[in-house]
Amino acid sequence: MNLEAKVGAFLLASIGILGATIYYVSNVEFGATRVPYKTYLRQAGGLAPGTDVLFGGIAAGKITAVKPDPTDPTRIEIAFEVNQGTQLNAKSV
Repeated sequence: MNLEAKVGAFLLASIGILGATIYYVSNVEFGATRVPYKTYLRQAGGLAPGTDVLFGGIAAGKITAVKPDPTDPTRIEIAFEVNQGTQLNAKSV
């Protein structure tokens, strides 16, 4: 096997490993099953779609929407998704 063939084989193997790594990492992040929730607050400063939902300082989900409550314009409706399996307060619906 000449040098060019060895370099080509190394390049193809590297691209394969890189592709598998990207697929695995994206599948872990984007393939996680999330449970949707909504909450209502009077003040929601600093919250925006895409903001991490933290549970004990650990990222547990993402905020999907922040908008005025259609039934009470003095409240803010926050829609968010939490990773399945995250332990929440027993009174959460």
